[in-house]
Amino acid sequence: MSYALALTDDKGRGKGGGKGDRFDANFQVEFRPARTIDYSGSCVKFLSNAIEYSLRLHNYRGGYQCHYHFSKEMPLPALDPLGSAASPCTHFAHMVVNKQKQQIHSVHWMPSQRKVVTGSSNGELTVWNGLTFNYENILQGHTSKVTALLFTPDESVLISGDGDGAIRLWEPTFAFIREIEAHKETVRDISCSPNGTKFVSCADDSSARVWDYSTLREERQFIGWDVKCCHWHPSKGLVATGSKDNQVKLWDPRAKEPICTIWAHKNIVTKVKWSPDGQNLISGARDHLVKCMDLRAMKERRVFKAHKHAITALTWNPEFPECFVSASHGGMMAFWDINWDTPVDTLPTAHEGAINAMAYSRVAHMLVSVSSDMSTRFWVRARPGDAEATTYCPAPRYYDSGTVEEDPNGVRAATAPVLRHGIFLPPAPSRQQLEELRAQQELASKPKAIQDSKPAPTTEEEALAAILDDDDAEPPQKKLKVEG
Repeated sequence: MSYALALTDDKGRGKGGGKGDRFDANFQVEFRPARTIDYSGSCVKFLSNAIEYSLRLHNYRGGYQCHYHFSKEMPLPALDPLGSAASPCTHFAHMVVNKQKQQIHSVHWMPSQRKVVTGSSNGELTVWNGLTFNYENILQGHTSKVTALLFTPDESVLISGDGDGAIRLWEPTFAFIREIEAHKETVRDISCSPNGTKFVSCADDSSARVWDYSTLREERQFIGWDVKCCHWHPSKGLVATGSKDNQVKLWDPRAKEPICTIWAHKNIVTKVKWSPDGQNLISGARDHLVKCMDLRAMKERRVFKAHKHAITALTWNPEFPECFVSASHGGMMAFWDINWDTPVDTLPTAHEGAINAMAYSRVAHMLVSVSSDMSTRFWVRARPGDAEATTYCPAPRYYDSGTVEEDPNGVRAATAPVLRHGIFLPPAPSRQQLEELRAQQELASKPKAIQDSKPAPTTEEEALAAILDDDDAEPPQKKLKVEG
């Protein structure tokens, strides 16, 4: 509310402020509420109430119209009423490529969850903005390819491994801390303990080693045959490794011998990952299979078959412990639910080369993947206004309040041609196209007899042409002029 300055006398009468008026001592200064004619607040309130009433009336879960304007109304994946059904990041958002085109081998989100750091084959660490997808920083971090990237649980230190077997520690600002000559061959994987006091690394030198974070000294060494991957349990002192001998082994970080050996694959195990709740372990191998093992029952839970090439990357959905993503050497990505044998969705041509690593954001709203095709690609959930909304997301999320129809499966389908001009759809038709479309609609609305009727001939030539076209027509009678 605004106020205006007024001059009043002791009886409350006002005094004009025109030119020539003199100030009278009997009048005093008083602030009065100014009259305003601003109805924008009422309009906003009316529209918000109308939308809420419409959502309650149609009983929609989410209730987004098919327009990109409603993207801001999308809840976080963990709060979405559709749950994991709406979480797959299957829609391509953007692709970035380094100035010096090199294969990208590793990727990880920065602590702010707004930036992504990638490691390339020439040893560069590149930082990309996860909101605007522009380049922000670059650093020559290693002398060989960067094969592993990981932030400690407290997100205070970045750990990176390279092709020479060295491990380097960095601050979030990329200030160098220290280097460890950890292995003699290429570092394949790095994983931290839940409390961040220790971390484990594995390499092609047939070993996986446990390191003390405070002293950076080796504490334990697990002997295997070209250990390709390792992952620390999210809440317990248990390490899983996969190696060239087709075996998945579970280790106690305090002992040198494995707790148990799992014979799950028929070829080299390339990736192992614990689920966020720690109840399931997935493994991928060069036999094109992904297998899920239930550690509570100590048995194989399910086998996932969709890839035609070796599995190269695995990552769990941080918000839904039953969902994960797998990627293969052929550039294919598959989205899975451990309760189903078939994939939730697949992207057969996500990349043109082998996908080397993937990383979900902390809130699972975006997935980033890096590949040997020298590109870093960002994937997001389907949003209102996307071209194939009903393909990428359940149909109830997209609707037009005026044209809602029931499909044969009983699911509300989106039929909103008026609102289908989002940022991922073809541009809106021009004025000429609209006029042509309107003319076609008017012609279609007329009775068929009127559509088939022809205009009457206006000249003798047109009449003759009509006679030649129609044999049943009678020739026109020419009037004779009589003189006289």
